[in-house]
Amino acid sequence: MKDVFEVAFGSIVGTDHVGRGNLLVGRNNQDAGFTSQTDQYSLLLVTDGCGSGGASEVGAQLGVRLVAAAISRNYSLLLQAQKCMDANLEKQFWTRVKDETLEYLRTLASGFSSGISNTVTEYFLFTVVGALIGQELTTLFSVGDGVFALNGDVA
Repeated sequence: MKDVFEVAFGSIVGTDHVGRGNLLVGRNNQDAGFTSQTDQYSLLLVTDGCGSGGASEVGAQLGVRLVAAAISRNYSLLLQAQKCMDANLEKQFWTRVKDETLEYLRTLASGFSSGISNTVTEYFLFTVVGALIGQELTTLFSVGDGVFALNGDVA
């Protein structure tokens, strides 16, 4: 897919983060992006830190990389599901991606002295929107309050 698509990610500070004179008002940029291309697929991910935690950008930065790594590790299962047109295998793929991502975050959070619940609230909350473009199929997905549009249809 490297020769088929050119992918890029950019981020700009939103109006909620800008004060008078277009100066930042002390809030962090809570979004992160990730692109990856292999011979089999192109992956585009956007995460957005959420919640009122003072470091919600941490979840966005970690989350985008953890989701990408889990997709990469399990991609052969998705290929198998698509080849066999097996919805159960496809569901198993997405369950693995979710479970692996959450397990890494749980392990990290358990190492903080403030407790898992407080750590998650302060650092690890994020939403994710992505596109996984394979040779045969494209999958658009989101978890959380993120949305995407395809040919004018918003999902």
